[in-house]
Amino acid sequence: MSTKSRGFTLIEMLVVITIILILMALLAVLIKNVKSRAENKNTNGIVAALRMGCENYRTDERVYPPQTYTGFTGSQALHFLLGRERKVRSSSGPSGTIVKRDPYLEFPPNWLEGNPASSEPNPPKNVIDAWGNVIQYSNPAPGTSGTPPSYLIVSYGRDGVAGSGDEVYSSKAED
Repeated sequence: MSTKSRGFTLIEMLVVITIILILMALLAVLIKNVKSRAENKNTNGIVAALRMGCENYRTDERVYPPQTYTGFTGSQALHFLLGRERKVRSSSGPSGTIVKRDPYLEFPPNWLEGNPASSEPNPPKNVIDAWGNVIQYSNPAPGTSGTPPSYLIVSYGRDGVAGSGDEVYSSKAED
């Protein structure tokens, strides 16, 4: 009567562990690519919404939102001008009635970064991209004279550095 152990050899165990590690590495790469694409799409959506808000603002005000407004600059000025309900004084009636209009754009909380130094009761905040970097807003767009009207909205991508190849731009120059 012989006793033979029934188990795995060391080589078989190493082969199985190697296969599992290779599959885990492939899965990690796939997950990273999916997350990166989602962040890019999210940032493209934020920039497109800001552009639409600027166009709606121009429809009412006949100019694009200024780059600086009451001490706020860039994306803070955009949040201030596009994200608040506005009171408009009407010329009808003896004292002129005040009409409230909806904001040009609703800003979800994950689009905004705080500004604790402001004395405003509801302070304007920086608009941020999917990576937490501040979205830049210029009016007029750099390199233009300001006439015709133009603006530039840009997210510098994951690393927040201009020229790295992952920027998301939206600009407008009227003919």
